[in-house]
Amino acid sequence: KTSSAGGACSDLARPKRSADLAQMFEQKAKKYGKFYSCCTFGIASSPTLETCQQRSERLSYPADFDSRRKTMCQQAFQECCGFAMKQRQENKDKFILSRSAVNFLLDAMPSQTRSYFPESWLWEEHTSKSGSVSITRNLPDSLTTWELKAVGVFSE
Repeated sequence: KTSSAGGACSDLARPKRSADLAQMFEQKAKKYGKFYSCCTFGIASSPTLETCQQRSERLSYPADFDSRRKTMCQQAFQECCGFAMKQRQENKDKFILSRSAVNFLLDAMPSQTRSYFPESWLWEEHTSKSGSVSITRNLPDSLTTWELKAVGVFSE
């Protein structure tokens, strides 16, 4: 528990966040010497669903890297990527937003009640002599995927 200068404890102490992980990642990368940057690229968080192996196959290398250096760089990348993923997984409970941040995010998102659910929608025919039609309609709240098909038929 933490206490203010005036006295009693009010909340549990919050765990250190990314500083500890960043320090661990930095120490890990330094072990790779010349391949430090290969390791740091592996440590970098990636929002894709690719594995470390798949990500390492897309690495670009400096022009002076021969096949041996490329292999070593790829190995450093994969090892550091796996290490970082494991550390993030083990420490995921420490990465929480504070109450004030959560409240701020909730206040920033306006809530809307979905209420427009027609049984069918936009079964209309539109013709134009100029070749152009503009239509403005509110989309139903029931639509989760939008697909549009327009067909033009000319008499000529």
